[in-house]
Amino acid sequence: MFVACILFCLIYTGIDSRKAVDSEPKRVLIRGTVENVARKARCNEYKIGPYLVVDYAKQGEYNMGQVLEVGGRLKNFREISLDGFDYGRVLRAKGYTDVLYASDIESIGTERSLYYYSGLIKATAYKKIEIIFGSHSPFVKGILFGDKAAMDSELLEAFSDTGITHIFAVSGLHVGIICAIISLLLKNTGNTSRVIVVTGFLAIYAFMTGFTPSVTRAALFFIIGEIAFFIGREYDLKCALYAAAIVLMLKNPYVVYDVGFLLSFSAVFSICAFYGLLQKNVGFAPLSMTLSANLMTWPITYAVFKNVSLVSPITNVLVVPLVPLLMAGSLASIFLSFVSIKASFFVAKIVILIVDYSSIVAMKLSDMSFASMQASEPSKGLVIMYYAAVVAFVIYYESYRVKEQRNAAKGYQ
Repeated sequence: MFVACILFCLIYTGIDSRKAVDSEPKRVLIRGTVENVARKARCNEYKIGPYLVVDYAKQGEYNMGQVLEVGGRLKNFREISLDGFDYGRVLRAKGYTDVLYASDIESIGTERSLYYYSGLIKATAYKKIEIIFGSHSPFVKGILFGDKAAMDSELLEAFSDTGITHIFAVSGLHVGIICAIISLLLKNTGNTSRVIVVTGFLAIYAFMTGFTPSVTRAALFFIIGEIAFFIGREYDLKCALYAAAIVLMLKNPYVVYDVGFLLSFSAVFSICAFYGLLQKNVGFAPLSMTLSANLMTWPITYAVFKNVSLVSPITNVLVVPLVPLLMAGSLASIFLSFVSIKASFFVAKIVILIVDYSSIVAMKLSDMSFASMQASEPSKGLVIMYYAAVVAFVIYYESYRVKEQRNAAKGYQ
């Protein structure tokens, strides 16, 4: 079913992209609720239904949950390309169908929906983060919400060259940490209460982060796991992975072109396939986890970003194990600020030390001449050959494991 869905998505999007469109931008007027906001240096962007509203004039600071009436030029996603790169397909993968360049924006009111309340929580958290962490607030926003807009470009490039930018892409790692923290706090309240609270928090968190494929995948993982627990069935990670991918692909076939989707699912599949084997031979869990995740994500970074980090295993071992402490400390600082500002600043000092340490590691290693390998024109053939070899090995290894298990069941050594 998973493979069939991928083929369906590729065929459907290929046919859809060849449909003729009116090349003349149309003047339209739309009305809808703001579902997500991105404030950038050059413009503000708002998600209103299937439209990406781009406001270069920055006519106002509108928030999630506000109902806006927007007039402007509508441009179909099939017409948007940058130096031959199909940027429109990227936007389609994020759930948009058209881009609206706003000339007039009027606020009609506020809809008290989940978008409004999640936006309110996010805005409150942002204010607290700016007060508590000061100049380190962009880093903390990136860790908690995946918002890299205000981060230093040189630091971001260093994290990219060292292969640890994924700590700013809200994914299963972040969702897992949050679920673990909440579960720990509610360990004495019973399974049903814990599941309800965690599920509710995940829903709000997904709204705040814009329902990215990686967050949605992680949320579906949790839901499938809890369903398995309640009905007394074994939880199989690979089956859950395929099920989550199928749900996302059926919802939006263009998601197969989203880099976050590709990296998230490739990393989890790679961990499922290779972690046990690497751990048996390496014996150091953080390194085994890093290597197993990278085995199927390296070709994607090579093909999409034209860059492969050669020091990624080192930086991941040095930095990623501290991410849970970084997230827990950041969340604790925010919550403590409502009770005791002194306690909040005390915890924040520990977080800031971890932030400074992570930044120094990334900057120092990125300065090395062999930190990353650039590719001006990535070879598609090389990527296909690599994945063919990896898949062949996975099939062989899984067949070997099944044979061993059958022999063990029959009493053979």
